Amino acid sequence: AQLCETAESKEVYDLLLKEWKLTKEVILAIEEQEELLADNSYLRSSLDYRLPYFNVLNYVQIELIKRLRSGKHSENTEKLIHITINGIATGLRNSG
Repeated sequence: AQLCETAESKEVYDLLLKEWKLTKEVILAIEEQEELLADNSYLRSSLDYRLPYFNVLNYVQIELIKRLRSGKHSENTEKLIHITINGIATGLRNSG
């Protein structure tokens, strides 16, 4: 949310967040669960195990985007951003 540079992009972010929360709420209601993956402890454990790695990649990605937008970046910055995207996608595998 802090990367939103314009009111328009902040509105898009807010809309996506609102829809994500609504979708989560509906899925939990349909599944009659209080939390996601309540009935799949294996997948939940697997994601919990990988979460610290996702967090690091997300923080690196945010810093790289900030540098790219500010003009304080190297020639490899865009490539590194794509690497973080691929790393997160690979780490999520078929769960994300």
